[in-house]
This record gives sequence, C-alpha cells and structure tokens, in this order.
Amino acid sequence: MKIIVLLISISVCLTSGSNEIGYYWLDYNGDKIPDNALRIDENDPNSPYVGQVYTKEYELLPATIRPTAPFATFTAYNKELSSDKNIKILCSQYKENFEWVRTSAQVYKSLPNLVVGGFEVGGYQYFGRIYRNGRSVLGKLAGALALPFRGREQYVYDNIEVLTYKAPLDVRISL
Repeated sequence: MKIIVLLISISVCLTSGSNEIGYYWLDYNGDKIPDNALRIDENDPNSPYVGQVYTKEYELLPATIRPTAPFATFTAYNKELSSDKNIKILCSQYKENFEWVRTSAQVYKSLPNLVVGGFEVGGYQYFGRIYRNGRSVLGKLAGALALPFRGREQYVYDNIEVLTYKAPLDVRISL
C-alpha cells in the first residue's frame, strides 16, 4: 500500500509578503542622511545613527555616524578610530520593529533576532548601547560591550542594551 504524502510548504518571510529581512544597509559618503536611517536613540532628534565601517585592517565593524561629520567612528583593538570610506548606514521602512533589549554581556546571545553589526577576527559583532551622561553611546558587542572612551575602548558587561529586529511573520501555506 502506497502512502500518499501531502507536502505542505510553509515559508516564513520576515516582512509582509516579501523575502526581505525588513532593513538594509546603504552606502554613506558624508552627504545627506537618508530619511529612513536608524538613530541610536529614535527618541532623541540629535542622536547619531547606526552604521558599519569596513577596513582591511579590522574587517566589518559597528560604527557611529554623526550627521555633522563626514566620517564614522568605531573601535578596534583598544583604539577609537574613524574612517571616511566604506561606510554603511542602517535603514528601514519599519523602524518601529527595532528594539533595544536590556541584557548583559553574559546572556545577550540567547536573545532572538539580534542585528548583526559586523564581523571581526572570526566572530560576529552586534550593536550594543548604554546611556552615558544622558546620551546614548553605541558600541560593538562581542563578549563585552566595547565603547569609545577617551580614544580607547571601555568595556561594559552589565546593564547594556542590544539591538534586535522584531519582524512580523508572514506565514504562507501552499498545497
């Protein structure tokens, strides 16, 4: 006796009706900030933006983009650096789906939907932030949150936030 198997294909898309993840990276050369670029703190109209920088020496790293500066700042190997080349800025039509989740350096990797900020020395980097003197400060999260501080990296392990993206699921069933 043959068994007829009904194959149900379920595809889960991260944005309504498409295969896109819901956010994307645009080249940034110091000119106009795109209207749909994501600020480090969307509640602060003066907050810098979430970015990435690629350098041959340090690979792809999370970066801070200030609209008043034609470069992005980032940290690598205990140094605060800047670059005016190979910069990307995080953009989305669905900024409301981003969420900064309070966590610690010990457990952040167990959170779902982390936004990858870069890749350095064989491991992913994520976007982390803290508030210092009433302002949000962006850093790279890989083990500890590395923040720019007086030209070097400052490491923070507790009371940090990590960037996640909560996409609405569009589940389709086809027979």
